[in-house]
Amino acid sequence: MKKEENLKNEQNIKNDNVQPKPKRKKTATYHDAAFAAFNYLLRKYVKNGDVTLESEHQLSKRPPKIDIIVLKKNKNVEIETSWGKIFREYNIIEYKSPVDSALSISVFNKVIHGYVGFYASQENIKLTDMTATIVCYNKPKELFEILKNELNYKILRKTSGIYYILQKGLPKEKSLLIQIVVSSELKDSDLVLKALRAKIDEATARKVVELPVEDEDYLVSLSSWWEVMILENGLILSQEANMNKWGTLVKEMKKRGLVGYYEQKWMEDGMQQLLAFLESGHTLEEAKKKFAFAQ
Repeated sequence: MKKEENLKNEQNIKNDNVQPKPKRKKTATYHDAAFAAFNYLLRKYVKNGDVTLESEHQLSKRPPKIDIIVLKKNKNVEIETSWGKIFREYNIIEYKSPVDSALSISVFNKVIHGYVGFYASQENIKLTDMTATIVCYNKPKELFEILKNELNYKILRKTSGIYYILQKGLPKEKSLLIQIVVSSELKDSDLVLKALRAKIDEATARKVVELPVEDEDYLVSLSSWWEVMILENGLILSQEANMNKWGTLVKEMKKRGLVGYYEQKWMEDGMQQLLAFLESGHTLEEAKKKFAFAQ
């Protein structure tokens, strides 16, 4: 009995000394934001039933779901966006966020020879009915060199931010169509993809605050996209130049319970920037204007 009591006492002491695990810091869910962005940009096609999007896909019964976007399109419908012109009936989209490492040949192979091949086999469809799109923030110069010089691909720049990856000597109609979308090079018509990053500038912030949280006409939500943008850019989005739109945005996000965490983060980030602003010689009045927050 004494032995059991001693063991129990020792265990209680250990439990008392165990520190509670810190709460995991909230991170930006870029995949969900990208899915919301594509839904928003394709909203008229989605509403008409010409396009359907799937946020995740399970390639088999055993492996977990993977974060690829599967876009299915009616054969007779053409997508007007620069990155949508290439689309066929079945389209795989891999989104690499700005916080990911540079797009590498291993990622390229994983998408093209892994995800696409498995999906084609699973759905029993031809590669000639498919396209593969990889979205990244910066132009993958090293990958392009490998594709051109070692793997017999041709890189064709179609328009701003759109690069077709073509196999030399193989007609388009007899091959999988591949494109790499460099979001930093896209036009403002694709702002929800182009601006999806941290540390946007003031000019971009003024454009971003014009975007809705919900598109009532097309019943499409950008709340997941806004969640990332607020986490990554809450301070600059809340500055004086954006105040009129910012107040409305915050009210909408509060309804969804998506603001509470960020208010503390803004305070922490804002204090650091405020001190730096004052140390650089600006007045308190200038600081009040620059770092004003919506109430």
